[in-house]
Amino acid sequence: GREPWDFIVFNDHTQGPARPKSCEATRQILLEKYLPLIAENGATPIIIETAAYRLPDIMNSQDLGSTHEFQRRVKEGVQSYTEALQSKLPSSIRPRMAPVGSAYLHVHENNRELWETLFDPYDGFHPSPSGTFLQGCVLHCSMFGSPPPLPQTEMEIASLWKDARMMHNVKMGGDVPLPSVDDAKYLWETANEICSQNE
Repeated sequence: GREPWDFIVFNDHTQGPARPKSCEATRQILLEKYLPLIAENGATPIIIETAAYRLPDIMNSQDLGSTHEFQRRVKEGVQSYTEALQSKLPSSIRPRMAPVGSAYLHVHENNRELWETLFDPYDGFHPSPSGTFLQGCVLHCSMFGSPPPLPQTEMEIASLWKDARMMHNVKMGGDVPLPSVDDAKYLWETANEICSQNE
């Protein structure tokens, strides 16, 4: 047979769980198409709670409200995904939410300047390198119960991106900065704090 996996990570379009119609459609697809595969494999499903956009009027998201309201909707939708899966899976398989959006919101509330750097500066919704670092830390915590090793130097931080497929649309110009050592530490601590609250 196939080698079993430890985890299966799911990521929905950010507005998907925030809108009732698309949220319901995703729940149905999870139950009809993915549930049998998850049950057969025995892996733990992890669904990423993505982050509300940096700007309230991009990608036709005006009706989703403020950053807080948009994030609340995303989180509730993702929680409905994990609950739908849990209702049909054996108790030995416990779906989890990776609270990336909640971690972004924590930064929004406590360090607005850093929060703005979590997004690609050219589109305002994809993660920047700093946002990617935070997402990676949250995913690691969600999987293993603790954050990954904290990079201690700029060289260690740069090494995390040495094999990056793409940083942003190169047609847009200049490089997007990597997180500083201090910012990486703050984001690492944020991931740890948010994940420990989410258990």
